Amino acid sequence: MEPTAGFAGRLRELWYAYQARLRRKVEQKELAALVADFLGREPLAQATVSKWMLGKAIPDLDTVCAIAVVLEGDPATLAFGEWRDPEVARKGAGAVRALATVRRDQEAIRRAEAGRGRTQKRPGRKRG
Repeated sequence: MEPTAGFAGRLRELWYAYQARLRRKVEQKELAALVADFLGREPLAQATVSKWMLGKAIPDLDTVCAIAVVLEGDPATLAFGEWRDPEVARKGAGAVRALATVRRDQEAIRRAEAGRGRTQKRPGRKRG
């Protein structure tokens, strides 16, 4: 990803690259739904994504990581851009990637539990 000033520019670049890989247009509403689903939250409004794209708002770090994972990008680069100091880059990127990995693992567990269903009966005593 080329260095771009500001979160909004980096987000747009990542979004366009994702659409190019899919070879189809991804609407902001669809991106909002994918990110909300990944985070296990209520659906985000399309207007929220629009504000991110226009630079009128910046999401929290958890959401930035989710956006990067959904769009198959690097969370650290999306969050902070290109780093000039390699040591700072290594430490900062490592922390953000670790957070993204935790989020991915949580999502996998959530989906696995949803697939199994939580309504399974536990073995126990029969009442008579």
